[in-house]
Amino acid sequence: MRITQPCLVFSAVFFSLTLTTAALSGCGDSNDAPDRDAGVTDASRADAGNSDAGERDAGDRDAGSSDAGASDAGVADASSGDAATADAGVDCAYVAVDEVVVSCGGDYTFVNQFVSGIGAACPAFYAFDVDGPRFDGFAATIASDPTCSSACVYEFATSVTRLYCGRRTGYETLTAIGCATLFRFPDGYYTSVEAYDASHPCT
Repeated sequence: MRITQPCLVFSAVFFSLTLTTAALSGCGDSNDAPDRDAGVTDASRADAGNSDAGERDAGDRDAGSSDAGASDAGVADASSGDAATADAGVDCAYVAVDEVVVSCGGDYTFVNQFVSGIGAACPAFYAFDVDGPRFDGFAATIASDPTCSSACVYEFATSVTRLYCGRRTGYETLTAIGCATLFRFPDGYYTSVEAYDASHPCT
C-alpha cells in the first residue's frame, strides 16, 4: 500500500498537468483565430481602399480628358468666329490723296482720288465724295455730271497767310493750264483777293 499511493499521486499530478496544458493550448487557439480574422479583414479593407482610389483616379483622368476636349473646341470656335468677323467688317478708312477742283453748276467742287492702306481688299477710286459713285479717273468722274466743266481742272498751288481787318486769315491759290488763277478763302472761291476784300469790307 505504501508503494501504490505514490503512483496514484503521480498519476493524478500528471493528469492534472495534461489538462492544464490542454487548456492552455486551447486558449492559444482562441487567441490565434481572431488574429487570422483581423488579417483577413484588414486585407479586405486594403483591397477596398485600392479599388476606391483606382476608381477616383480613373474618374479624375476621364474628367480631365473631357475638360481638355471642351477647351480645345472652345478655342477652335473662338478662332473661327474671330476670322469671320474680321473678314466681314473691313474698315478701309479711305483718305483723299489727290484733289482737283472744277466748276459744276456755277460753283466749284472737289474731285478726289481716294486710297486706303488696307491693300487689295480696298482698291483706289475717284469720286466727288467717298460715299458717292466711284470711277476710274478724274475725267470719268467729271463727265458723270453734265453740269461740270472740264475746261479748267484746278490744282492747289500755294497757301497764303495774311492780316486783314486786324485778324489773321488766309487763302489758297489754285491754277489750271490756260485758266485764270482761282482763290479759295474760308467762305468760298473768288477770282481775286480784291474780289474777296470787296465782299468783306472792314468795319
